[in-house]
Amino acid sequence: MAEKVLVNVENIAVFECPKCGTTRTVDMSDKKHLGELIKTKCTCKKCDHTFVVDVILERRKYYRKETNLAGEYSTADNTIKGLMKIHNVSLSGMRFKVNESKEIKEGQKINAIFTLDDSHRSEIKKEIIIKNVDGLFINAEFVSVEQYDKLASYLFG
Repeated sequence: MAEKVLVNVENIAVFECPKCGTTRTVDMSDKKHLGELIKTKCTCKKCDHTFVVDVILERRKYYRKETNLAGEYSTADNTIKGLMKIHNVSLSGMRFKVNESKEIKEGQKINAIFTLDDSHRSEIKKEIIIKNVDGLFINAEFVSVEQYDKLASYLFG
């Protein structure tokens, strides 16, 4: 099965080295066939591992990284709070699962705190807006998007 790689509006795709996990950005301007299976050869700049990836190109504004990060959430007045597991994250938002059903509603603003699994164990604090609630799974958008913060380094480092 092909890996789904997302291409942003500047035609840049992000690939992850299967050997060391380092991500690499690749200009995909010459690949115009969104939705079709293509092969792309990549060489990791960190460990020099060369790998071929079967990809299906799909457009998305920001690269979304699959994760397994622990965190906490709460409303500003602390009436709703709990633990969460972040399944994926991008510069503009995240998808997470809460441990138990809460009164979280679409359009609600919540504070999220989570720790990245980078070498510095960077703590990220974001205000989020709930976009979709599906049982214990929640999709949220960040209120503000910083292009050059710890999260950006984590996603594109």
